[in-house]
Amino acid sequence: MKFTPKSESEIASDSLLAPGVYDFEVVAAEDKVSKNGNDMMALNLKVWDSAGKTHFVKDWLLEAFLKKLLEFCVETNLRGSYDDGTLQASDLIGKTGKVEIAIEEKGDYPAKNTVKRYGVKGSPKKASDPLPAPTPRKAAHEVFADDDIPF
Repeated sequence: MKFTPKSESEIASDSLLAPGVYDFEVVAAEDKVSKNGNDMMALNLKVWDSAGKTHFVKDWLLEAFLKKLLEFCVETNLRGSYDDGTLQASDLIGKTGKVEIAIEEKGDYPAKNTVKRYGVKGSPKKASDPLPAPTPRKAAHEVFADDDIPF
């Protein structure tokens, strides 16, 4: 077998989304307490690139970053819950919208995708705006139909 070797950082960067705005869906959310003792929600976002490839990005919503929490609630039509000051992680599962993704590089750690903001910059969304139409996705059996796996 012949191949082009890559470093660990090159392999990691190959799987990253380029900075930009993408469709997302919250696939997991959990109520947690931060290291500083503050309530927060840990999110696992499914994000699709322009080719329809799925990526997973983690994010955290907490009171210390109210701007991001408000952006998320407006983008996912949860503004009422934001205005009431109550939000549960279970309310977030299945919510969809647009998210701006960035790449974060910290010291010796590999680069990773992070959430810069929710919604599309310059296009404020109202709580009454409908959710975006779902992007068509291939079923699992269609995704792997053309793979030539020798087992």
